[in-house]
Amino acid sequence: MLPNTNSQCLILTFTFNINLKGCNMKKIIYLFLTATIFCYNNSNAQEERKVESFEITENNPYLINQFVVINKESMSIEEGFKLVNEWINLAYNTPTIIIKSKIENDYIKIEVNKTNSPCVNLKMTTCYDSNYFITFAFKQDKIKFQVTRLQLNSPKTRSSSGGWSNYNPTYTLLHKKSYYKNAIEKRISIADGLMTDINDLKNDLEKYINNPIKKETSKSDW
Repeated sequence: MLPNTNSQCLILTFTFNINLKGCNMKKIIYLFLTATIFCYNNSNAQEERKVESFEITENNPYLINQFVVINKESMSIEEGFKLVNEWINLAYNTPTIIIKSKIENDYIKIEVNKTNSPCVNLKMTTCYDSNYFITFAFKQDKIKFQVTRLQLNSPKTRSSSGGWSNYNPTYTLLHKKSYYKNAIEKRISIADGLMTDINDLKNDLEKYINNPIKKETSKSDW
């Protein structure tokens, strides 16, 4: 588990306090401002942002904690919870594994694994496995669909051992200049692939919410 923002700020402040001996006032002010900016940026990264679709832009600079609201008139909290449960059971072969926790009529948390997605096509194709963690919350006429965590399984290369790691794409990170050719295109391609997968998932759920599969009620003589 990654440390939360408050823990990071406390650790940083403590580190500065024990290293202030021998520093002049300019250095102390510089360290204090750096710590303030660090804590501010990290606290902002934890904020929820409502969007129409999942994307990373200057106005929506990070993906984690973005959420979309799916609306349906006259849908009770109980019906919304039931519909999401049904959709999960229809969409996945192992719904009991996909669902990580839930409280009836309150929330459902799922972890979705994608194999060989996203893929990056730059001279050669490189594919990643990915996990994305989604939380559904319920209100009258509304379902909240929120991205809470992402993971990538990077392939092993000459310079990297690869493996699973948390993934937190931001606008600044994606567009950061690099010495390596095509680095920006690679970073953007990975993030775009993930966002496409998540938006497809949201769209599929939204279609089901508005047009659920009706159970056969007639007792036909088959």
